[in-house]
Amino acid sequence: MKLHFSLSFFFSFLGLSAFGQARLTGSVRDGGGQPLPHASVLLLQARDSSLVKSAVADAQGRYAFESARAGCYRLSASLVGYAPVYAGPVEVGESATTTLPPLTLAETAGQLAAVQVTAKKPFVEQRLDRMVVNVAGSIVGSGSTALEVLEKSPGVTVDYQNERLQLRGKDGVIVLVDGRQSYLSAADLIALLRTMSSDQIETIELITNPPARYDAAGNSGLINIRLKKNSALGTNGALSLAGGSGQFDRERGGLNLNHRTQTWNAFGSYSVNRGGNYWDFYKTIDQPDPAPTDPARRNFVINTTHLTFRDLGQNAKAGLDFSLNKTTTIGVVWTGVWSDHRETGPAEAFFRRSENGPVYLQTRTQKTYDKKSQNQLGNLN
Repeated sequence: MKLHFSLSFFFSFLGLSAFGQARLTGSVRDGGGQPLPHASVLLLQARDSSLVKSAVADAQGRYAFESARAGCYRLSASLVGYAPVYAGPVEVGESATTTLPPLTLAETAGQLAAVQVTAKKPFVEQRLDRMVVNVAGSIVGSGSTALEVLEKSPGVTVDYQNERLQLRGKDGVIVLVDGRQSYLSAADLIALLRTMSSDQIETIELITNPPARYDAAGNSGLINIRLKKNSALGTNGALSLAGGSGQFDRERGGLNLNHRTQTWNAFGSYSVNRGGNYWDFYKTIDQPDPAPTDPARRNFVINTTHLTFRDLGQNAKAGLDFSLNKTTTIGVVWTGVWSDHRETGPAEAFFRRSENGPVYLQTRTQKTYDKKSQNQLGNLN
């Protein structure tokens, strides 16, 4: 029996995420001004180049970042056959839409010869029927959760207020893990993704046009999370520890064990993470004044909410696979999820007669929300 064990430590200062009001748009072109479809575009924090969001250019070379918070950013664009380009810093305000300068990629010069070319996979790949996020080996492949990686993926929106996922603005997204559907509620699914470490993930597939068997329930799209597989024979293990310091301290730990023979494979994993984050919400509502004496009088209501999240999550998994032949494998897998989630923060409302008029009424409430959940799932295939 061969034992391979690896230990890795990494410490990072983790950024904070929040919902904003800005929508960022731009385009990617070549040196001749022609659009470059399928180019990968990354929105990065200017201060530390941490990833905020990713996008893929469409057939006209256009891309968009939804719900970007006001701040200072850098941009990165890449495409196979072209040299990567970096731009910025760019200041983004609270306006509804901000158009960014075009990104121009220069074609890489090369000679045809009998040479071996090794290329690193891009963070996002556009394939025929799906978009693939290559998590393993990326800048978000360690020290994050599956939910945080999804939040940075193109077209995915995490609605923290209502505890749900959206794909290209649509609700009802089905989430699969290694092709298996979990059948969890939206809130329990968010809890599962909060406890799943990004170290376990190989790729995430975003499918906006699902196969026919999902038409009834998954016509909004599919998200398939493919976990890493260890194909080495014998016993293998990996232990990872991570710590981050910022406005909130974060700690994560994980253990993966695997024993494989020619005919069967037993595997298990456990991860725990503790941390915090915050979410800002800002909304203006223009509505008629309920007083019947003056129907033309308006009410401008400005709602602001600042929520602080605290999470403690645990995720365990165990399974056994039997290979009947080269093409057929049967297996059983068990997954356990334990989540302790707490939200606190003030919510305020300001009432005005005009958009920029004086405040004539102000309300303030303190929100507190605690949720503890436990789910155990089994699958035989």
